[in-house]
Formats: sequence, structure tokens, C-alpha cells
Amino acid sequence: MVRRLSVLLLLVSLATAPDTEASAAQADPAGAEVQSILAQDELTLADFFRLAKLTNPTLMAAENGVQAMAGRARQAGHYPNPTFGFEVEELSVDNSADRKDKVSLVQPLVLGGRRGAAAEVAQAELEVATAARASVEREVFRRIHTLCFEQLYFRQSQSVFDELLVVANRTLEIVQIRFDARAAPESQVTKALLEVYDLEFAQRQMQQAQVAGAAELASLFWGVEVPLHRLTGTLDGDTGLVGEALGSEVLNEHPAFQAALQNIAAADASLREARASRVPDIDIYLAYGRNRAVDEGFVEAGISLPLPLFNRNEGRIAERKHQLAQARDHERVVVSNLEFVLTAAHRRYLTARDQLQATGERILPAAERGLLQAQEGYRVGHLPILELIDAQRTLASVRLRTLELKKDVAVAEADLMSLVGGSPYAERETRDE
Repeated sequence: MVRRLSVLLLLVSLATAPDTEASAAQADPAGAEVQSILAQDELTLADFFRLAKLTNPTLMAAENGVQAMAGRARQAGHYPNPTFGFEVEELSVDNSADRKDKVSLVQPLVLGGRRGAAAEVAQAELEVATAARASVEREVFRRIHTLCFEQLYFRQSQSVFDELLVVANRTLEIVQIRFDARAAPESQVTKALLEVYDLEFAQRQMQQAQVAGAAELASLFWGVEVPLHRLTGTLDGDTGLVGEALGSEVLNEHPAFQAALQNIAAADASLREARASRVPDIDIYLAYGRNRAVDEGFVEAGISLPLPLFNRNEGRIAERKHQLAQARDHERVVVSNLEFVLTAAHRRYLTARDQLQATGERILPAAERGLLQAQEGYRVGHLPILELIDAQRTLASVRLRTLELKKDVAVAEADLMSLVGGSPYAERETRDE
């Protein structure tokens, strides 16, 4: 009977138990969103950004820092608690009824505006932490942006390397045949063989760089296995960046600059708090009691005022003054550094873009025309096979160089976008707000 009852209870518990996956999703909404992202057939750069927001430890630490400052800001605005007391004052050893019973309440009064200044300090520090989180987020996103573009470049370059190796091996076979027929010197065989080895070595280096980049990208998601083969996108992009739109005014919204401004605000409020601390708090005392000896009630009231004779907070005021000056100097340094970094990044972008444009407009068409001419010359018997193979190799090399330049432009764009807060960084910030 007991066994049957146990089996029945087990069946009932299984029938009424909630779905494990649904319960897990409710208990861990972030984990459920991660799984939802990973379940997609295609992953975009925006998906990688979302995934980083959910898993990257650096971003999570920055978020916890913001929440810690938010808690401090809430605490800073509270008024000091009153103190409740109860006293029994014995008047006679022989008669226990001959005593005074007294309850008291002491309330500190904060003077000089120190509480308001402390709240301003905490709020400014919260803004600093918020700006610091945004700055950390931009840097993490910039690194993800760059690594994703590199993975796309590696993927597209693989086919070009394979094409180059096919052409190089064909050249080696032809030169070897001619050498065996005593129609070419051995130096040509060595040169063709060296070219094959160089291409194989370059391909292995690229594959190693691809693996290293994938490992670094995976490390940014803290143990989450990201299916990089689902990454979609191209190296072709048009951000619309022009020199006129990249003046120093675009950096006014940069998180580092905003953090510097909030540091000044926090230092200024901290100085006001130090000055307000020269005025000590006073304690208001109120008590009610009863004299048991005469059966009469009584009321006591008083005020306690510390005298600032020896400590007028001069040292802390001087410290806060210099901290305010330091915060202002730091703001100038941040502006100078941002302007320099922006100028350098824009220069790299324009250089890479101009090189890509020149390659696409002049070198690549010339290599394509050269191949067509070599094919026609070989078809009518005016050119040897080696000339045709050399034209094929030249075109493949130019295509590989074009991919490299596209990757350089894309990486430069990522640097610029992280500085000016453009798309896709602006899209992230808009959605977060």
C-alpha cells in the first residue's frame, strides 16, 4: 500500500511540475535571451552587440558599478535617524518606588546645506559611473566590430588564396616540365617552388590569425560558444563620414568627455560639502518622565551644539579645492586626447578609403584587362602559357589586396563610429534609452 502511494505521489508531482525550460527562462531572462540569439540562423553585428550586453564581464562590471552608485545616491539623500532612549533613575536604595522613569528622543539637525551637497556629490558620481559604462561599452563594441570584420575578411580571402595556390602550382608544374625537357633553367623551378611555399605560409598565417581572432571574440562573451559561421555581412560599407562632419563638436557627447564634466560637478559639490561641514550639526533633545516619589510627570528639553574651536575642516576644504582644479585640468586633457585620436582615426580612414578607391578604379580594372588580353593572346598563339598564368596570378593578388583594403576601411570606420557615436553605436544607445 505504501509503495503504491509513493508511485501515485511521484506521478502526480511529475504531472504538475512546471516545464523545466520555461521555468529556467523565467528565472534567468538574460540566459533565455542569449539562447534566443544563438538560435538564429544568421547573426548580425547588432546581435553580437546584444550578446555582449548580456555576457561580457567588463560590461557587467560597469553596470554593477552604476547600480552601486545609484544605491549611494539614494542613501545620500536620507536625513539622519532620531535616537530613542529610556532611562530609569533610582533615587532611593531602600524604596524602589522612589525613582524617575524617562523616555527621550534626540534628533540631529543638519545645518549648512551639507546634506544637499552630499546628495549632489552622489548624483554626480552616478553620472560619472553612467558615462564610464557607456565609454566601456563603446570600446567593447569597437573591438567586437573590428574582430567581426576581420572574420569576414578571413572568410572571403580563403577562396582567393586557394585560387592563387592553384595558379602557382600550375606554374610550378609547367616550369618543372620545361626544366625536365632542358628548356628552362633550374632557377625558374626554384622561383616557382618558393612562390608556392610563400603562399602556403601566408595562408597558414591567415588561418592562425583567424583562429586567434575567433578565440578573442569568444573571450568577449564569457564562455558562450558563438557560431561564427553564422556571421553575416560584407566588408563594403558607406558611413557617409566626411571631414566637415568630424569637428571637435561631435565629441561633446562622447562618454569620456561627459564623465570629465560630471567629475567637475562632483568635485564642486564635494567642495561645497566640505565647506558646509564647518558648521557642526546640533542635537535637539526632548524627554518625558515621571517622578514616582511624588507621582508627578515632567518634561525635559535641550539642545547640544558642538563648538568648532580646533577643527574647522580647513584641510579637507583645501583637498577638495585641489581636486576640483584637478578635475578641470583632466577635462582639458580628455578633450585634447579625443581631438587627437579623432584626427588620427579620420586620417587612417581617408587613407584606406583613397587606396581602396584607387585600387578599384585603376589597378583592378587593369588587372582584369590584362587577363583578358593574355587569354586572347594565348588563344591565338601569341603568348606562352606562363604569361597567361602570370596574368591570372596578378588578378588574384589584386583581388586579395582589394579585400585587405576593404578590411582596413571597415576597421577605420569602426574606430570612427566608436568615437563619434555613429551607427551602429548610436542605435544601441537609442534603444538603451
